[in-house]
Amino acid sequence: MPYARINGIRLFYKDVGSGRPLVLVPGFGADSTVYNLLLPRLRGRLRAIAPDPRGLGRSDDTPGPMTVHLLVQDLLSLLDHVGVPRASFLGCSMGALVVRRLAALCPERVDRLVLCAAGRSGAPYCRRVLGLLRILVEKTPSEELMRHLFTLIFSPAFIDERDEWLREMEVLLRPDDRTRNTMLRQLEMLEAEVVRETGAVPSPVLVLIGSQDRLVPPLHAEALARAYPRGRLKILEGVGHHPFLEATEEAAEAVLAFLEE
Repeated sequence: MPYARINGIRLFYKDVGSGRPLVLVPGFGADSTVYNLLLPRLRGRLRAIAPDPRGLGRSDDTPGPMTVHLLVQDLLSLLDHVGVPRASFLGCSMGALVVRRLAALCPERVDRLVLCAAGRSGAPYCRRVLGLLRILVEKTPSEELMRHLFTLIFSPAFIDERDEWLREMEVLLRPDDRTRNTMLRQLEMLEAEVVRETGAVPSPVLVLIGSQDRLVPPLHAEALARAYPRGRLKILEGVGHHPFLEATEEAAEAVLAFLEE
């Protein structure tokens, strides 16, 4: 898999398929592996580019604070590196915040936006969730952290059905010190970040949310979809915070139908 030397780091990315480009941006504490189930369903119908964000997975990092603007610049530089002047973007959770900012700053580089598990940043409920995540990352032993995060991320029915698999993933995805440090820096960034919904993004926008998302209430996702002139909402029933892991087929078809309109 390739690396891009951009903005003082080596950024790892996956580049699969051909056709219209879609950049997939993962959420809090995650790298491109969260899209491993989704990529095979996309590669026959478009070109999927999935980077590891700086400080996570196989990507490097630089000292100093992490900002949304810095992550946006990484994505724009990656597009330049792969020779893509304009693309659609899919961001999940924190990744949705990043691609929203990119679309507001550089609308000429955005075809369509898919915002998954995204709502109103800065809302009181969002602030409480960030406080809870900070306590978990700061205080929870590494061998227990993913278990608590999975309890927040996945729906109760999915946890009941896939408990043994989730326990295996808790061990496989146990964060090391570098990952925990990046997660704390991401939380600092999120706590300082407020995105104003100006309605200035001209691109079509799909807001994708699970009906049982604990971290982003569907009513917040609905408000976000209404904030865009060409926004629409798709609710996946019985699904939690990460539809691409929990309901891969349904989420993939919703994304492809939107992108191929």
